[in-house]
Amino acid sequence: MANQFDETHLSCTTPPYVMPPFTYENNRTLAITFKTSADVLRALVPEPLVVNADSLMTIYVGELNAVHPKQINYYEAGVMIPASYGSDKGCYMPVLYLDKILPITIGREVFGYPKFQADLSMEVKDGVVHASVMSEGTSLIDATLHVGAPIPPRAFSPRSTFLMKAVPSVTGGSMYDVKQLTTAVLRDEQNTDVRPGKATIRLGSTEFDPLGRIPVLEIVSGVYYIGGFALDYGRVVYDYLAKE
Repeated sequence: MANQFDETHLSCTTPPYVMPPFTYENNRTLAITFKTSADVLRALVPEPLVVNADSLMTIYVGELNAVHPKQINYYEAGVMIPASYGSDKGCYMPVLYLDKILPITIGREVFGYPKFQADLSMEVKDGVVHASVMSEGTSLIDATLHVGAPIPPRAFSPRSTFLMKAVPSVTGGSMYDVKQLTTAVLRDEQNTDVRPGKATIRLGSTEFDPLGRIPVLEIVSGVYYIGGFALDYGRVVYDYLAKE
Protein backbone atom coordinates (compact mmCIF):
# COMPACT_ATOMS: atom_id res chain seq x y z
CA MET A 1 0.00 0.00 0.00
CA ALA A 2 2.84 2.40 0.88
CA ASN A 3 4.24 2.04 -2.64
CA GLN A 4 1.17 3.82 -3.99
CA PHE A 5 2.40 7.03 -2.39
CA ASP A 6 6.07 6.88 -3.42
CA GLU A 7 7.34 9.91 -5.37
CA THR A 8 4.41 12.06 -4.23
CA HIS A 9 3.99 14.89 -1.73
CA LEU A 10 2.24 12.41 0.57
CA SER A 11 5.33 10.25 0.97
CA CYS A 12 7.52 10.63 4.05
CA THR A 13 10.43 8.76 2.46
CA THR A 14 11.07 10.73 -0.74
CA PRO A 15 12.08 14.39 -1.23
CA PRO A 16 9.11 16.77 -1.58
CA TYR A 17 10.64 18.35 -4.70
CA VAL A 18 13.37 17.79 -7.27
CA MET A 19 16.90 18.06 -5.91
CA PRO A 20 20.14 19.64 -7.22
CA PRO A 21 22.02 20.06 -9.40
CA PHE A 22 19.86 22.51 -11.38
CA THR A 23 20.73 23.61 -14.91
CA TYR A 24 19.79 27.11 -16.07
CA GLU A 25 19.78 28.46 -19.62
CA ASN A 26 19.01 31.81 -21.27
CA ASN A 27 18.78 33.79 -18.04
CA ARG A 28 18.47 37.56 -18.42
CA THR A 29 20.21 39.48 -15.64
CA LEU A 30 20.78 43.13 -14.75
CA ALA A 31 23.54 43.56 -12.14
CA ILE A 32 24.73 46.80 -10.56
CA THR A 33 27.80 47.02 -8.33
CA PHE A 34 28.31 50.02 -6.04
CA LYS A 35 30.31 51.21 -3.08
CA THR A 36 28.50 51.48 0.22
CA SER A 37 29.27 51.89 3.92
CA ALA A 38 31.77 49.49 5.48
CA ASP A 39 29.72 49.63 8.69
CA VAL A 40 26.59 48.55 6.83
CA LEU A 41 28.39 45.59 5.26
CA ARG A 42 29.81 44.50 8.59
CA ALA A 43 26.32 44.64 10.08
CA LEU A 44 24.89 42.50 7.27
CA VAL A 45 27.63 39.85 7.04
CA PRO A 46 27.97 37.35 9.91
CA GLU A 47 31.26 36.27 11.40
CA PRO A 48 33.48 34.40 10.72
CA LEU A 49 33.17 35.76 7.16
CA VAL A 50 35.52 38.59 6.22
CA VAL A 51 33.93 41.45 4.26
CA ASN A 52 35.65 42.84 1.17
CA ALA A 53 37.93 45.79 1.89
CA ASP A 54 36.50 47.88 -0.97
CA SER A 55 33.01 48.12 0.59
CA LEU A 56 31.39 46.75 -2.56
CA MET A 57 27.88 45.37 -2.95
CA THR A 58 26.07 44.03 -6.02
CA ILE A 59 22.32 43.99 -6.51
CA TYR A 60 20.87 42.02 -9.39
CA VAL A 61 17.44 41.39 -10.88
CA GLY A 62 17.00 38.56 -13.33
CA GLU A 63 14.60 36.34 -15.21
CA LEU A 64 15.84 32.80 -14.52
CA ASN A 65 15.06 29.69 -16.56
CA ALA A 66 15.69 26.33 -14.93
CA VAL A 67 15.58 23.60 -17.56
CA HIS A 68 16.66 20.50 -15.62
CA PRO A 69 15.63 18.48 -13.66
CA LYS A 70 12.42 20.54 -13.74
CA GLN A 71 11.47 23.41 -16.02
CA ILE A 72 10.50 26.56 -14.17
CA ASN A 73 10.71 30.23 -15.11
CA TYR A 74 10.79 32.88 -12.41
CA TYR A 75 12.11 36.32 -11.51
CA GLU A 76 14.72 36.72 -8.80
CA ALA A 77 16.56 39.63 -7.21
CA GLY A 78 19.38 39.40 -4.71
CA VAL A 79 21.95 41.30 -2.67
CA MET A 80 25.52 40.02 -3.01
CA ILE A 81 28.37 41.11 -0.76
CA PRO A 82 31.89 39.94 -1.68
CA ALA A 83 33.28 38.07 1.33
CA SER A 84 35.69 35.28 2.18
CA TYR A 85 36.15 32.42 4.61
CA GLY A 86 39.83 31.58 4.83
CA SER A 87 41.05 31.01 1.29
CA ASP A 88 37.51 30.51 -0.03
CA LYS A 89 36.39 33.70 -1.76
CA GLY A 90 32.82 34.30 -2.82
CA CYS A 91 29.87 36.42 -1.76
CA TYR A 92 27.38 36.48 1.09
CA MET A 93 23.69 36.92 0.32
CA PRO A 94 21.62 38.48 3.13
CA VAL A 95 18.34 38.52 1.15
CA LEU A 96 16.72 37.45 -2.12
CA TYR A 97 13.29 38.17 -3.62
CA LEU A 98 11.37 35.83 -5.93
CA ASP A 99 7.92 35.72 -7.48
CA LYS A 100 7.25 31.96 -7.27
CA ILE A 101 6.90 29.64 -4.29
CA LEU A 102 8.67 26.49 -5.53
CA PRO A 103 12.16 28.01 -6.00
CA ILE A 104 11.72 29.86 -2.70
CA THR A 105 11.02 26.58 -0.91
CA ILE A 106 13.83 24.61 -2.55
CA GLY A 107 16.35 27.40 -2.07
CA ARG A 108 15.52 27.86 1.60
CA GLU A 109 15.28 24.22 2.64
CA VAL A 110 18.23 22.79 0.70
CA PHE A 111 20.80 25.60 0.66
CA GLY A 112 19.60 28.16 3.19
CA TYR A 113 18.95 30.96 0.66
CA PRO A 114 17.03 33.71 2.53
CA LYS A 115 14.34 33.96 -0.14
CA PHE A 116 11.13 35.99 0.21
CA GLN A 117 8.18 36.59 -2.08
CA ALA A 118 7.80 39.91 -3.90
CA ASP A 119 6.59 41.35 -7.20
CA LEU A 120 9.37 41.62 -9.77
CA SER A 121 9.60 42.83 -13.34
CA MET A 122 12.22 43.52 -15.98
CA GLU A 123 11.81 45.22 -19.36
CA VAL A 124 14.32 45.62 -22.17
CA LYS A 125 13.34 48.28 -24.70
CA ASP A 126 15.20 50.68 -26.99
CA GLY A 127 18.57 50.01 -25.39
CA VAL A 128 17.31 50.50 -21.84
CA VAL A 129 16.89 47.79 -19.21
CA HIS A 130 14.55 48.60 -16.34
CA ALA A 131 14.01 46.27 -13.38
CA SER A 132 11.96 46.65 -10.24
CA VAL A 133 11.14 44.81 -7.02
CA MET A 134 7.96 45.71 -5.14
CA SER A 135 6.77 44.53 -1.74
CA GLU A 136 3.56 45.57 0.03
CA GLY A 137 3.08 48.26 -2.62
CA THR A 138 6.51 49.75 -1.85
CA SER A 139 9.43 49.92 -4.27
CA LEU A 140 12.42 48.09 -2.79
CA ILE A 141 14.64 48.13 -5.88
CA ASP A 142 14.35 50.32 -8.97
CA ALA A 143 17.27 49.83 -11.36
CA THR A 144 17.95 51.14 -14.86
CA LEU A 145 20.77 50.44 -17.29
CA HIS A 146 21.41 52.27 -20.57
CA VAL A 147 23.25 49.49 -22.37
CA GLY A 148 26.33 50.05 -24.48
CA ALA A 149 28.14 47.95 -27.04
CA PRO A 150 28.61 44.22 -26.29
CA ILE A 151 31.89 43.01 -24.85
CA PRO A 152 33.47 39.53 -24.94
CA PRO A 153 31.43 37.18 -22.73
CA ARG A 154 32.76 36.34 -19.28
CA ALA A 155 31.51 34.90 -16.01
CA PHE A 156 30.05 37.15 -13.33
CA SER A 157 28.77 34.83 -10.61
CA PRO A 158 31.05 33.88 -7.71
CA ARG A 159 31.86 30.20 -7.49
CA SER A 160 30.85 30.05 -3.82
CA THR A 161 27.80 31.74 -2.39
CA PHE A 162 27.80 31.95 1.42
CA LEU A 163 24.43 31.59 3.14
CA MET A 164 23.04 31.54 6.66
CA LYS A 165 20.92 28.41 6.91
CA ALA A 166 18.82 28.88 10.03
CA VAL A 167 15.85 26.74 11.11
CA PRO A 168 14.04 27.89 14.28
CA SER A 169 13.33 25.22 16.87
CA VAL A 170 9.80 23.97 17.51
CA THR A 171 10.54 24.54 21.21
CA GLY A 172 10.35 28.30 20.67
CA GLY A 173 12.35 31.13 22.15
CA SER A 174 15.61 31.97 20.45
CA MET A 175 16.55 28.32 19.92
CA TYR A 176 17.55 26.92 16.55
CA ASP A 177 17.58 23.35 15.30
CA VAL A 178 19.89 24.38 12.45
CA LYS A 179 22.20 27.38 12.33
CA GLN A 180 24.97 26.95 9.79
CA LEU A 181 27.09 28.99 7.42
CA THR A 182 26.68 27.06 4.18
CA THR A 183 27.66 27.43 0.55
CA ALA A 184 25.92 26.90 -2.75
CA VAL A 185 28.20 26.24 -5.73
CA LEU A 186 27.68 27.82 -9.15
CA ARG A 187 29.58 26.15 -11.96
CA ASP A 188 29.80 26.00 -15.74
CA GLU A 189 28.65 29.60 -16.20
CA GLN A 190 28.44 30.52 -19.87
CA ASN A 191 27.19 33.89 -21.08
CA THR A 192 26.37 34.64 -24.69
CA ASP A 193 25.58 38.36 -24.63
CA VAL A 194 27.23 40.83 -22.25
CA ARG A 195 26.50 44.55 -22.41
CA PRO A 196 27.83 47.05 -19.86
CA GLY A 197 26.28 50.47 -19.54
CA LYS A 198 25.41 53.47 -17.41
CA ALA A 199 23.39 52.42 -14.38
CA THR A 200 21.18 54.02 -11.76
CA ILE A 201 19.60 52.36 -8.73
CA ARG A 202 17.18 53.48 -6.02
CA LEU A 203 16.48 51.47 -2.87
CA GLY A 204 13.39 51.68 -0.68
CA SER A 205 12.24 50.18 2.61
CA THR A 206 9.41 48.40 4.34
CA GLU A 207 9.31 47.41 7.99
CA PHE A 208 10.98 44.05 7.32
CA ASP A 209 13.01 45.01 4.26
CA PRO A 210 15.02 48.15 5.09
CA LEU A 211 17.03 48.24 1.86
CA GLY A 212 16.64 52.01 1.83
CA ARG A 213 19.08 52.19 4.75
CA ILE A 214 21.87 50.92 2.50
CA PRO A 215 23.72 53.96 1.10
CA VAL A 216 24.63 53.94 -2.59
CA LEU A 217 27.82 56.00 -2.44
CA GLU A 218 29.22 55.37 -5.93
CA ILE A 219 28.11 53.13 -8.76
CA VAL A 220 31.10 51.12 -9.95
CA SER A 221 29.57 49.15 -12.82
CA GLY A 222 26.36 48.04 -14.45
CA VAL A 223 25.88 45.16 -16.86
CA TYR A 224 23.13 43.25 -18.62
CA TYR A 225 23.88 39.72 -19.69
CA ILE A 226 22.25 36.57 -21.03
CA GLY A 227 23.54 33.11 -20.13
CA GLY A 228 23.30 30.08 -17.93
CA PHE A 229 24.97 28.03 -15.20
CA ALA A 230 24.54 25.00 -12.98
CA LEU A 231 23.56 25.33 -9.30
CA ASP A 232 25.02 22.42 -7.34
CA TYR A 233 25.23 21.21 -3.77
CA GLY A 234 27.60 23.06 -1.45
CA ARG A 235 28.87 22.33 2.02
CA VAL A 236 28.64 23.41 5.65
CA VAL A 237 31.63 25.65 6.37
CA TYR A 238 30.73 26.68 9.93
CA ASP A 239 28.22 25.21 12.42
CA TYR A 240 27.25 27.82 15.00
CA LEU A 241 25.45 25.31 17.23
CA ALA A 242 28.45 22.99 17.33
CA LYS A 243 30.65 25.92 18.35
CA GLU A 244 28.23 26.82 21.14
